[in-house]
Amino acid sequence: MFTKKEMQNNSVDLSQLVSEWYPKISSFASRIKLPPYETKDLVQELTLHLFKITKKYKHTQGSFNTFAWTCLRNKARTLIRQGKKKEKSLFGEPFSWEEVDFKIECNKVFLDLKNNQKQVLIALLKGFKKNEIASKLRVGQSRISGILKELRNNIVLREVVK
Repeated sequence: MFTKKEMQNNSVDLSQLVSEWYPKISSFASRIKLPPYETKDLVQELTLHLFKITKKYKHTQGSFNTFAWTCLRNKARTLIRQGKKKEKSLFGEPFSWEEVDFKIECNKVFLDLKNNQKQVLIALLKGFKKNEIASKLRVGQSRISGILKELRNNIVLREVVK
């Protein structure tokens, strides 16, 4: 425990602070239903947050223990809420596993397409109309319509097979 004088003067020994609070923070984080790697991250984040709140504490705010627990619980809630909203990849870009699965499936579908189907699909995605695609590829509009029908059948067939 730290005295009010130590807290006022910011003369708290950080190693003593960690040795006292780390077990409490670990116990608190382990009671939250998270995967093990996220629990470790939460403990680390809360320990770092403890250092910040130690500097912000003023003796007029009452007991340091009460102040610290309130701040740590609030920080944990914020971190968990943020984690549920968006997961982060290693590069910091938000993603969801559903998006990753969808992109993988799209790549598989795309790789299985014939060359002319790929060209038509890319042109459609770029915003070209059927007649523009036909003239660009030097084929008739009926051929483009046939390729689009093949693409739709290919996608529908994949859904039925799943």
